[in-house]
Amino acid sequence: MNINDFLMWDEDELEPETEEDVFGQLFQAIANNEGAGCFFVQCTDRQEVVVLERLRERFGRVSELVLNRESVSVYGEAQELLEREAFDVLVVRSLDDAILGYEDAKRSLGWDATALHRYDPRDVPQILHHLNQMRECWRDRLLRPVVFLVSPFVVQYLILRCADFYDWRVGTFILPIDESDQQQTLAWTKSATFRQYRELSTTERFRKVAELRDILKGREWNAVEAAELLVELGLLLESGDEYGLALSYYDQAIVNDPNCVQAYRNQADVFRALGRIEAAVASYDRALELKPDDHEAWYNRGIALGHLGQYEAAVASYDRALEIKPDYYYAWNGRGNALRNLGQYEASGGELRSRPRNQTGLSLRLESARTCARKLAALPRG
Repeated sequence: MNINDFLMWDEDELEPETEEDVFGQLFQAIANNEGAGCFFVQCTDRQEVVVLERLRERFGRVSELVLNRESVSVYGEAQELLEREAFDVLVVRSLDDAILGYEDAKRSLGWDATALHRYDPRDVPQILHHLNQMRECWRDRLLRPVVFLVSPFVVQYLILRCADFYDWRVGTFILPIDESDQQQTLAWTKSATFRQYRELSTTERFRKVAELRDILKGREWNAVEAAELLVELGLLLESGDEYGLALSYYDQAIVNDPNCVQAYRNQADVFRALGRIEAAVASYDRALELKPDDHEAWYNRGIALGHLGQYEAAVASYDRALEIKPDYYYAWNGRGNALRNLGQYEASGGELRSRPRNQTGLSLRLESARTCARKLAALPRG
């Protein structure tokens, strides 16, 4: 079981419906509800607001219960709300936060070092245990319809891990993805940096992945465009240290566009993070065949070669980066470090020459490293 199990939601068997069709069916199901009933609405963050507004227009007294990463129960909180607000319909949001608050990202999404993990079916988040145990209380005491607003991730998670509580064929309403939502997601993806990806919460990251997958699946893309989207999917997952799946997306990007430089570069970065250094160098080499003037790729290649102890080649790689961008701070830093690791070499004019391992050679080698340090001190970072 892996992250794909939780992020994939097979809607092919379902007839396409308009937003109004879905709302009509939801309203009818709630109106026909006797006692307590659970309904699941799969929607985006923006659509959650719309669902709340529409429910309040239709049913009047609608209360909202927002869960968080520390939430372990729903029934008690719902009872307290009922006493205070006497609602006709309860809306529960952020169940995905409660689920992911219990399990760390890798474990909750089925990944370990080999990108595969077998679950003990008894080991589920406490909030799901609670929902299972409280079914009779919902039915006998709450006596109100409860609407869970959920992402595709939560729907699939419940199918796989909480089947007793959740029957996806009954009481599930899937709102079609709005074109404006897709455009916002695409615009954000194109402008976001890897640092911004890293700053996403686990929940936000998985929502973005699900949205981008739906966009990729929902329309025709040419090979280059598809590769670009696959690279972004890989980056989102890489930013959450989901390296196994990130690599699978970079591989798919390369299949779509064998000249996708960014896919090779990102693939190499992941290989390096996983300690697969020789594979990383090979991917950097392929990226540099396609784009020889990529100073960052030359720099990263130098780091990888240093991990292999190939300091001569590392210095040569840093030199190539500096030919392209002479004020590249990090390349000067890497070059200096590589030179300090060369016990019988000195650098002169960008060339490496073999020297006897003696005091004179050592002095020259240290002087070269100090030259790099002086260059480094004069440069801005970045």
